[in-house]
Amino acid sequence: MSGDEKDCRKEIERLERVVVSSLNALYESLSLIEKRLERIERLMKTTRTQQSLHMSKESLRDKKGGIGVRDALEEIERRGFAFASSIYLSKGIKPRKLLAMARTRGYKIVDLGGDYLIISLSAVAELESRLSSVKTVDQNIASKAAGDLSELFEALRSRGRAYYDARKRRWIVDLT
Repeated sequence: MSGDEKDCRKEIERLERVVVSSLNALYESLSLIEKRLERIERLMKTTRTQQSLHMSKESLRDKKGGIGVRDALEEIERRGFAFASSIYLSKGIKPRKLLAMARTRGYKIVDLGGDYLIISLSAVAELESRLSSVKTVDQNIASKAAGDLSELFEALRSRGRAYYDARKRRWIVDLT
């Protein structure tokens, strides 16, 4: 065997060791990932079970005269607004049922593309009143002027439903 062949063979053996070492490291990493995934799956299953129990309790409560829906609408009236998804998560009330009840009670409903914003008419009037004093395009100033309705303002602004009209020099809330 010539010197070149010996060098070549040594290089192949070295490369084999590197590949085996790399594969072992990769296997260890995959094992860790697999263990973490199993843990996440267990946590998700536990969370789903707890959520199902919570929703079952709320469903039963809701079937006893619509108490859950009434509570949700009272909460919206106190706060001024709510997202349908957050009420579904906290009270287990399906958005379709909540929206139907909110419409019959005269609440404004804004389709946010994937979620709905339910707003009391008094909150709309209050937000418009607070924004009427803001004569600048600065959204931070407008948000501060909105006060406790700043989350509502930001939700509407981010979806183009509240905007600054430069010609009129004022903020517009458009819920049409």
